[in-house]
Amino acid sequence: MKKTFLFLLLLLALFSGISATAQQFKFGVETGATLNRPPYSDLKAGVSFGAKVEMTLPQLGKGWYAETAVGLRQQRWNYRRLVTTAVVGAKPGLSVRESDPCYLYVPLRIGRKFDLATNVRLYAKAGAYFGYGLFGKTRHTSQPIDGSERMFFTETKVFGDSEASLARYQEQQEWGTSLQMGVELCRRFQIGLGYDHAFSDFQKMLELNNRLYTLSVSYLF
Repeated sequence: MKKTFLFLLLLLALFSGISATAQQFKFGVETGATLNRPPYSDLKAGVSFGAKVEMTLPQLGKGWYAETAVGLRQQRWNYRRLVTTAVVGAKPGLSVRESDPCYLYVPLRIGRKFDLATNVRLYAKAGAYFGYGLFGKTRHTSQPIDGSERMFFTETKVFGDSEASLARYQEQQEWGTSLQMGVELCRRFQIGLGYDHAFSDFQKMLELNNRLYTLSVSYLF
């Protein structure tokens, strides 16, 4: 918690310093898809959408800029393990946990745009991000592997308050690094691919962290 708070303060300080020296601002909207694959998880797809702002940084040279955004995005994941205790009765079974948490997402990146042709520019940017879990469901299913029909199923909120349930199975605060590259058309439309790697674990007991591949489509006003 303390590391996450300090990281957020650092992002705010960097944003304040960058915005104070920026000479031009562009606002826009973006949407896209996410593919999350934490350790031991299958590749799970989600969606994202939000608003963003770009700030030119002529002090660094031609094409340099900073970017921040506020958005919501799904960071879905699952976890499978074989259990041999009475969790699924007296028989060995497969325990599967699936979650579809939705996070508030705030990145801060610095990048550069390169002229490729008339009205076509390539861009690359890197930085950091902060996430805060808002809502979502966790589903836990256990079933014997001998094919019998006996099954246990529970569903609860991902970010609840009751530690007696599965509510604290996933941490709310998250921070990490963010990389993106893509193409900009007519100085309005952007199509990008990215990768976000969380340095904080969303599940400390299993040491699981989010690793997201992103596809984004943006429009600048």
